[in-house]
Amino acid sequence: MFLVLSLIYAFVGFNEMSLKTNHRKLLCFVCLFPAFFLTAFRDVSVGNDTITYFRAFDYVAHFENVLDAIKYSRMEAGYVLLNYVFSHANQSYYCMQFWISLFVYAALFFFLCRYSKNISLSCFVFLTLRFMLGPMVVVRMWIALSILLFALFLLEKNKKLLFSICVIIASQFHLSALIFFPLLFLLNVKLNKKSIFTLIILSFIILGLGKTFFSYLTQFFYSYQGYLDGKYFDVQDNIAIYIQFFIDLVLSLFVWLANNAVTYKVNRLDEKMLSFSSPHHLSMDFICNWSIVLILCLDIIGLNNAIMNRLSGYFMFAWLYLLPKAFLKISNKYGAFLLFLIVIFFFILQFQIVMVYRPNWNGVEPYSFYFE
Repeated sequence: MFLVLSLIYAFVGFNEMSLKTNHRKLLCFVCLFPAFFLTAFRDVSVGNDTITYFRAFDYVAHFENVLDAIKYSRMEAGYVLLNYVFSHANQSYYCMQFWISLFVYAALFFFLCRYSKNISLSCFVFLTLRFMLGPMVVVRMWIALSILLFALFLLEKNKKLLFSICVIIASQFHLSALIFFPLLFLLNVKLNKKSIFTLIILSFIILGLGKTFFSYLTQFFYSYQGYLDGKYFDVQDNIAIYIQFFIDLVLSLFVWLANNAVTYKVNRLDEKMLSFSSPHHLSMDFICNWSIVLILCLDIIGLNNAIMNRLSGYFMFAWLYLLPKAFLKISNKYGAFLLFLIVIFFFILQFQIVMVYRPNWNGVEPYSFYFE
């Protein structure tokens, strides 16, 4: 099922790269609808954390007072309130799941229609890098991310205060959304080799500190103190974090080389591409390039724990924007087509290997609908 969908995305993505379409919204709707359908109508057995959310829904339903529900739940206030509203409106968990899925895919629809240079290829990346499985597993995090996908245009217009408010709202569904505040700070910093190297070194220092750093960090975020449990720092047999780091590293090099092909000839980054386009406007390229740096930093820090590694998913929009755009930067059409086939092959290969040999990573196989 997932393999067939990925092949369809790849085929349509190639045609979209060759032939421009004037029906972007329709194409985006057609591409995202199957993913939305699978997410919205899944059974509680699909997704590692879905059963946990199902039980949380029943737990919140027993409270008459919403403040008590928030007080005695370990989940964030926004998500508890969402459960409270649906449960006390005599709606089922599956009804709430439907509306959450609709919100998530509406945000993706908004982002792709506005920014993607190849919608089908963006959807291919979204599936084969297993981002599509996120709304089936880490639901709270994807509600938070969806809020920020809607708000990215605020950041592009340099309205950082309004975007900060959106980050705070998103954190009421998953506290880890606060990871966007470092991005806001970095957007004031020039993106060059020196700044990237400094952040990479800092990431390795945090990696070396291990649990000591996170013990200090959780003093400010009490709800995450349980993550200091040894199982989150025992990564001896967790090859997923190493695979993700390798994939993100290769993709970042590909994107930077493709998008900066001309200026790399003189061994420097494209200052026009990686800087502010005007005092009142931030380019999406600049935002996404800094997001890739944060992805790599989080991957490095996450090499000794299984939590920080997950946070890099917040910046997955950078791949959806920059990867399709990278192919447009290749002037040789035959070379672009060959590279496209190579990338498609390896994306599908790694996706199938994970889905077949590591189905426990996401818990979406075997898939079943709740109405079956």
